[in-house]
Amino acid sequence: MDGGAFHEASDLLERVEREGLYFDLRTGRRSLDTSVADVVNLLLEQRHEWTDRQREVAERYRELGAQQAVADELDVSQQAVSRTLQQASWPLVSTVEERLQRTLDTAYGVGA
Repeated sequence: MDGGAFHEASDLLERVEREGLYFDLRTGRRSLDTSVADVVNLLLEQRHEWTDRQREVAERYRELGAQQAVADELDVSQQAVSRTLQQASWPLVSTVEERLQRTLDTAYGVGA
C-alpha cells in the first residue's frame, strides 16, 4: 500500500477535505479535470440543499419523465410537482448533468 496510486489517492482525499470539496479528479488533463470536478462539486452542493421531498420528486421525474406521472404516483397535483421541481432548480440541474455526461463521454470515454 505504498505505490504511486495510493499516494495520489491520499493527496486527492486530503485536498477534498482541506478545500471543503465533495469530489476531485486527476487524470493528467488538469484544466479539464478541474472544470469537471468543479461542475460535479456544484451539482452535489445543489443536491445537498434539496429537501427530502425535492429529492423524491426529482428522482421520480427522472425515472418517469412526466410531471403528471409523478403527480399520479405521489397523489399530488401536476402543479405541485412543477413547483417542487422549480424550487429544486431541476431544469438547470438536469441540463448541467446532461452536458456533463456528454463531456465525460467525449473526453474520458465514460458513460453508456
